[in-house]
Amino acid sequence: MLSRGVPTATATAYNDVIKETARSVTNSRSIDSVSIRRRNNGFVSNSLCRRVAPVMAVKVDEQRTGVAVDVTEKRLADRLRMGSLTEDGLSYKERFIIRCYEVGINKTATVETIANLLQEVGGNHAQSVGFSTDGFATTTTMRKLNLIWVTSRMHIEIYRYPAWSDVVEIETWCQGEGRIGTRRDWIIKDHANGEVIGRATSKWVM
Repeated sequence: MLSRGVPTATATAYNDVIKETARSVTNSRSIDSVSIRRRNNGFVSNSLCRRVAPVMAVKVDEQRTGVAVDVTEKRLADRLRMGSLTEDGLSYKERFIIRCYEVGINKTATVETIANLLQEVGGNHAQSVGFSTDGFATTTTMRKLNLIWVTSRMHIEIYRYPAWSDVVEIETWCQGEGRIGTRRDWIIKDHANGEVIGRATSKWVM
């Protein structure tokens, strides 16, 4: 959640970029160039996108004193997950294999499958930077106030649907949008050749 108060120079510049982005999307009805420009500019304004240490399992000693003695061991799910923050810490990438039950009558992944993968990588990104591991990617304050993230809109562009056993790489990043919202974007690539096969953008609110 963004702080209230007198807008700073950074906040003003950020708002200008938001307006420019909205105009571009409205005029072109495409998220291609806008999405790439936002990614390269690296406009990050909320804690979800700041790079912090990934969530680790905490081991408690046998005497049940409650003292954490090891915070370096990853949970099994973290070790099996094929994703991580990028080097600059501004985005998160994860690879997925398209399974037989995720394809439709055309022998390619369905829109539902794509949307599920986008949600999964978004949740894993949030978890990797310290948000809750309960599937809702909430902060401690949000949980105290009984708040969760809700998708208010989503736009998906697919240029080529992946087929069964194809490996796709999805990159995602986000930025704050208003006091109670955030915008999340994705790029979907064919892992075999790096071809961009889809893009998506969304707005989330508390």
